[in-house]
Amino acid sequence: MDRQIVRLTLACSAVLGGCATQATLTVYTVPAGGTVVQSQNGATIGIAPAVLSYPAAGMRQYKDASGCFLVGGVESRWVSGAV
Repeated sequence: MDRQIVRLTLACSAVLGGCATQATLTVYTVPAGGTVVQSQNGATIGIAPAVLSYPAAGMRQYKDASGCFLVGGVESRWVSGAV
């Protein structure tokens, strides 16, 4: 089976200062329309673009030195079988 090369583009917008209560992560796929799943357990998140929300209070512990937040991995699957 031929392997398709796909690009998973993550766009993250997080405002964790002030009175923000959550951070969001929007997952886009190229080509569009991939099913986004959690890498660790295979749970379906939705069809891209898919939006994940994280509580702001819990995210502070996952902030790295550069100011980015580290969250669990996702992957995208297409009906063709490409991952």
